[in-house]
Amino acid sequence: MNFTLLLVSFALLLVNFTLLLVNFAHLLVSFAVLLVSFAVLLGACMANLALG
Repeated sequence: MNFTLLLVSFALLLVNFTLLLVNFAHLLVSFAVLLVSFAVLLGACMANLALG
């Protein structure tokens, strides 16, 4: 009984850690997308200024 409880606790810890990692990866991807969109916006402004 105690061993099963320990195993379940360890499994939950593992799942929690995995979710944390996934969340961190999602945050990184979100930041990268934000950076790319900002760069595109900046590029469009520069092109507009150069052409205008």
